[in-house]
Amino acid sequence: TIKEIGRNCFNWNLQNLVILSQTPPTCNEEGIGDFNNLIIFTDNNYISTYQASTPWAGYTYKAKEEYILERVPIDDFTYNIYIYSNNAEVAGYNNTDITDYEIPENISFNGSKYVVNKICSSSLSWNDKITSIIIPESISITDERFDGCNKLKTILSLANIPPTCTYGLNFNSNATIYVSKEVIDNYKEDENWGKYTIESLDFFSIVPTVKSGELKYRLYKFSNKATLLNNNYRFTGKVEL
Repeated sequence: TIKEIGRNCFNWNLQNLVILSQTPPTCNEEGIGDFNNLIIFTDNNYISTYQASTPWAGYTYKAKEEYILERVPIDDFTYNIYIYSNNAEVAGYNNTDITDYEIPENISFNGSKYVVNKICSSSLSWNDKITSIIIPESISITDERFDGCNKLKTILSLANIPPTCTYGLNFNSNATIYVSKEVIDNYKEDENWGKYTIESLDFFSIVPTVKSGELKYRLYKFSNKATLLNNNYRFTGKVEL
């Protein structure tokens, strides 16, 4: 257990400090240092106590739930992680060598799980390779407009309530948005999502797949159905690929 922090242990570039103690730690006569831009994060119920205590008064305080670990790379994306609120937001790409992206509903970091509930502004724009993206049900807000993603024509949104678009959307004019058939009307009536073609997820197909070197199928990911594409074959039954 750490009971004391030595003198000059923080450099002069310290900008964020998280304190979980209810009682403001005792400081020597020099205080905690002259950190002009320091933001102190603590429990919201403790802030007034710190602001009234010398030498902790005079700094900017925020609730610890607002503390962010910025741009943590995990798989295909980087994330801003709010470690005290168990939420995360998409902050950018970690892999730009693929064309099809899927934002996970949850991510794991240092043994804890975080819900991905937001896409940050300018985090996924100006990608000339992306052709499709799956947005999970957990996303409730997107600040991203998807500017400059000219090849992005397939968007799957699994959210039953259309995510709030802070700055609108700028998908390719030929883009198709696939959503659950039960909520198609909700998306069509939305001022941002409704500008694009809205289809049922049941009609979202994966690229044709070849089986045994002969038969080609179009697979429908969300309805567990397949269409045989070969004109010379007649097929009835289940397909296992």
